[in-house]
Formats: sequence, structure tokens, C-alpha cells
Amino acid sequence: MLSLHRPDERFQDAFLSGARDYVRAKETKSIARYQPGLDNFSAYLRSLRDMAAGVGLQPGWVAMSYFWLIENDVRLIGVSRLRPRLTPALEIQGGHIGYNVPPSVRRKGYGTQLLRLTLPKARAAGLSRVLLTVDSSNVASIRIIERNGGRVESEGYVGPLGRTVRRYTIAVEP
Repeated sequence: MLSLHRPDERFQDAFLSGARDYVRAKETKSIARYQPGLDNFSAYLRSLRDMAAGVGLQPGWVAMSYFWLIENDVRLIGVSRLRPRLTPALEIQGGHIGYNVPPSVRRKGYGTQLLRLTLPKARAAGLSRVLLTVDSSNVASIRIIERNGGRVESEGYVGPLGRTVRRYTIAVEP
């Protein structure tokens, strides 16, 4: 049974296991994102709650809520991040929703389910349409977005990133 939750102490073991999966796979970007939780889980949870409330944000950052896709209340299957408001930079790269699935559980449809379950959270946050961005070479993520009704808005080379990015929109149903 899969369910989407806000980060919570009761999922500490599930989170730690999922975060260690990125470490084993040497996925630098994900390691940097989740290492604070491995170092001090309680402080990490506080920082996520503050971020969701818009408290103590770094300059140029916006409030962002994390959601954990948990299987049978014990296994972290994925993480999504929802930003109800975008900066001009996030409109180019980042969008309203970001997500990732630990390496050991990829290619099993969990990313599609994770995004599908995050869309109602976007609607609850007052959004009727969400923007998602993806590197044009990320075929797996493109499939996830398209399976959830994503429509290509644009595609282009983003000089500061040094790569081509697709921008998708998804209408969020009431």
C-alpha cells in the first residue's frame, strides 16, 4: 500500500534507508539534498517544516513542501517537492513540482504514482495548473510527466545550465 505523507518522525527509518540508497548509488545531487537528514534527522524535519511555512528561507527561495511516498508505512519509495509560487528562475528550471525515486526502486512505476499523488496537493495549495521542468535527455522523467497529462510548453537550451530543458504544464483537476 502506497501513501503520500508530509515528513514525520514515524518515518525516520524509511527515510534513512531511502537516503542511504542515494549514497550507495553515488548520486551527488540527491546526497546533498538528503545528507542533512542522515546527519541529524530531527533538525532536518524542523528545516523541512520551516521551509514549507516560508520561515528562514535563503534569499531568492520560495516556500516548498516535501512529501514522502511511503510503502506499507515502512519504506520510502519517493520524495516530491511542491512550490506553490515560482520565481523567474524557477519558471525556467525547477517548476512547481520536483520529485525523485531512490535508485533501488526505479523503473517500477513509482515515479508516475508519486507525481499523480502530488497533483492533488498542488490543487489544495490553490494551483489549477502546474509547471514541471525536465532535462530533455531525462527520458524516464519525461514519461512520468506525460503519463500524468503533461503537455510540452517549450523546449530550449538554458545557457547557465549548459543543457536543453523541456517545460511541461499539467492541468490540476478539482
